Amino acid sequence: MNGINSLPGGKLKGARLTSLRLRDGYGFNDPERYDPEKLNPDYYQEYVRYFKEQGWLDRLFDYTRDEPKFLYQRLTKQRECWNVEEIAERPDTDWDKIKRRSEFLHKHAPGLRLLVTTDRHAAESCFKRLFEIKEVQKFIDIWVVSIKRMDGKPGSDLYNRNFRAVYDGSFIGPGQELWWYHACGSHGCGDGSEKGWPTVMVDLPAVSTRIFEWLTYLYNTSGELYYETIFQYPYSYKMKKGSGGKESKVADRNPFEHVHYFGGHGDGVLFYPGKPDYVGGKNHIPIESIRLKLVREGMEDYEYLKLAEAKKGREWIESNVLTLLKQDDQTPLNVYRWTRRPERLLEAREKLASMLK
Repeated sequence: MNGINSLPGGKLKGARLTSLRLRDGYGFNDPERYDPEKLNPDYYQEYVRYFKEQGWLDRLFDYTRDEPKFLYQRLTKQRECWNVEEIAERPDTDWDKIKRRSEFLHKHAPGLRLLVTTDRHAAESCFKRLFEIKEVQKFIDIWVVSIKRMDGKPGSDLYNRNFRAVYDGSFIGPGQELWWYHACGSHGCGDGSEKGWPTVMVDLPAVSTRIFEWLTYLYNTSGELYYETIFQYPYSYKMKKGSGGKESKVADRNPFEHVHYFGGHGDGVLFYPGKPDYVGGKNHIPIESIRLKLVREGMEDYEYLKLAEAKKGREWIESNVLTLLKQDDQTPLNVYRWTRRPERLLEAREKLASMLK
């Protein structure tokens, strides 16, 4: 946590965790997680006290809710805060849960930051409709916005332009942060309808993974979220034909052979299980994917960008380095339009390295 101990040979000296999720034994779907009467204030107070004493509190966060519903409904021809096509009467929405847990934790665990994967438009719309509350910032401290809602393609129903600027000014207050994330929407969540977004899928070029940190710098966000690195171990499957040719899913727990989930090959799997009966040796070990190594390369690229910014300024980087990543000379660089030529990315990296010598 403090970056004191290095790996054998002095490797990674000074490296430390930059963020840590609070754990309380509850899953997102546990009703007690959002019931102030069932939560134990002492547990959270002690958690925060310990982290504060160690100097780690600014790295601790509560993953308050994941992707609260804000859905386009054909029935009402607009986005709604719950699925009104299935539930007509107002239910206990995701937004109710966020509000209750946020109020509880801010009261009993002051200093603990609350993270929600949502965007400003969704939160403001639902808090205003459901609670007549305009200022949503007091309920969310770390905003984690989908890349498709940060800067959507023209023709999308609502998120059809660059929304990065709406988080500027005073919206992100002291101690708060703006992160972003990519998920199965980068490849269509099953139908393959989406193309052009950064993603860590196995069957796409390596630049599709490594480009993300360059775009993180471009959009000036301070963090990235990825939901899981070993998700498919119990969930991966293969298709099997039965009598009459009917296909069915058959569990297959070997990610070395099957890594298809959420419509993408490799979604949720960045480590592989190094079991002795499969890779040899005597011990179970995690085996990192090439894609995870590319994420590491991207993180190092980001560090180069920040070092160069401190020396030459952001404007120099935007004019002399990021332009190398453009799809072509006429198209501005953005989250779904960037070069597919790895040599261009390496040229940008070399330019940074040369300037830092």
